[in-house]
Amino acid sequence: MPVRVSGNRRAIEQYGFVRGNGGNLLALWLPGVAEERGRTESAADVTQTTVDIFFVKGSKAMGGSIVDLLNGTEKPLDVESTEDGIVIRKMRLQDWPLIIRIN
Repeated sequence: MPVRVSGNRRAIEQYGFVRGNGGNLLALWLPGVAEERGRTESAADVTQTTVDIFFVKGSKAMGGSIVDLLNGTEKPLDVESTEDGIVIRKMRLQDWPLIIRIN
């Protein structure tokens, strides 16, 4: 799955895959060991970043959602169509995987 991430000042790990029913999933996270820390402003600056995610090369989508890893529930996302593909804006990434399902 061709993906470009912009707006990040840090390295980002990503893995895209296709489900058996043809749906696309994308996992994104900040590299390193996920740790439970005090969530102060300074700690949040270190453990999260906000990015725009571009699915390129003719990607088309009807929508998308974030998948909760603990219980499988999904929350709808605003997916914007562009002439180059689709984009999800201002996603906050942390040091654990964020799973995005694209319809």
